[in-house]
Amino acid sequence: MKTALDIIYTYQDEFIFSSNQVGIDGSKLLSCFPSAGSMLKGRNVPVLENKYRGTCSVLFYVNRTRSGQEYPFVQFRTFKHGGITSEFNGIKYLCKSLKERTKDITSRKTKRQIRQTLGSKAKEEDIAKLRQYHDVQKAYFTAKPIKITHPWLTRRLIGFATTELLARTDIRTSVTGDLFAPLQSAQHGNVGYHKIFSTNKQDHKRHLIYKSGRLNGSYIEIRGKTTSNDHIVICEGLITGLSIALIWKGPIYVALTANNLQYVRESLNLHGKSSVCFFADNDQWKPHVGNVGIAKAKQAMLKGDRMVIPVFSPQVLQSKPTDFNDVLLLEGLEQLEKQVLIKSNVNGHI
Repeated sequence: MKTALDIIYTYQDEFIFSSNQVGIDGSKLLSCFPSAGSMLKGRNVPVLENKYRGTCSVLFYVNRTRSGQEYPFVQFRTFKHGGITSEFNGIKYLCKSLKERTKDITSRKTKRQIRQTLGSKAKEEDIAKLRQYHDVQKAYFTAKPIKITHPWLTRRLIGFATTELLARTDIRTSVTGDLFAPLQSAQHGNVGYHKIFSTNKQDHKRHLIYKSGRLNGSYIEIRGKTTSNDHIVICEGLITGLSIALIWKGPIYVALTANNLQYVRESLNLHGKSSVCFFADNDQWKPHVGNVGIAKAKQAMLKGDRMVIPVFSPQVLQSKPTDFNDVLLLEGLEQLEKQVLIKSNVNGHI
């Protein structure tokens, strides 16, 4: 039986979409989620832009149907713009019969009314997503290819970015410095865009998907320089993928979230990709939720796959590093190269 958190992670694009409406960064929120029945507020809430910092709250409840199946109810709120509230109600996503849904939602509505209500809400959400998608698609095609002098690259890759590296990507930047990277799906092609805001030194990100459910299995592709498809990399974050790409010359598929690793792996497997090397985040600093990066990578692995985990010296642990970009920033390019080449143990395909 699925837990409330399982439902949130399964429908994370809807969760992220709802949180984004009030300025909350839903993708970051997934890794610092409040316990059931409690509220996350103030500066503990990850936000998309600085103007929302300290103005938002997240209230999380776990409810149950009469059959005992739990589902989440999450309320997102900001007191900016006169006060805005958005909700993620897990009852909509339960894989139960319409009859059981009717009992749990209300005993007074007919099945037909339930269908119409749920259908109209879903249609409204899809229309809103489609409008956002077209807006960001227009912004993407009017933007220019990213250059190695972009402040985000300079800060995150500390001067090691090259034109050769960027030629393997389709990342573009707007006149305001915001970054856009196309989100692809092996099944559906382009499904949306990953946007990184340039408002300050922290990465504020948003996934913009044109249709519900399409985030699962989507990825940002960093094309390989090699012709062989025997060995590919799947990792979690865009800057992690770019850091690995400084060393790894084969194709890299950036899943963006830990929960999406499995969906990307399954999608690539269905389309003839094999022998994957997972470069997992080492989320050792989140004991309240467990080491999500490693756990989700293990869950995603198929027979013959490998997993590489970043290793850090005791001198840098106070920074609470987690990924291969942290290896580059804290340990240097030479150490990153050693970990990518030696630990992956596929030198013939690098």
